[in-house]
Amino acid sequence: MEEEKLVCRVEMLETMMDRLHRKQEDILDLQNMASVKQDSMDSVVRALAEKFSIGKSHEEEEWEEHEETPILRDK
Repeated sequence: MEEEKLVCRVEMLETMMDRLHRKQEDILDLQNMASVKQDSMDSVVRALAEKFSIGKSHEEEEWEEHEETPILRDK
């Protein structure tokens, strides 16, 4: 009787592990799809920015690279 309970629990755990594995695969698929869509959107934004000359000037980009963030101090 005790052995049957253990076998049943093992089977239940195996089923749960299979479901978990399938869900992990689904999550990876969704992450890949999101990444592809993000890459596509980035390409579209770059193309539009180039077409309409939208964006920061070279001087603005250099300024932001050298700009320091102020240090917040407790009073």
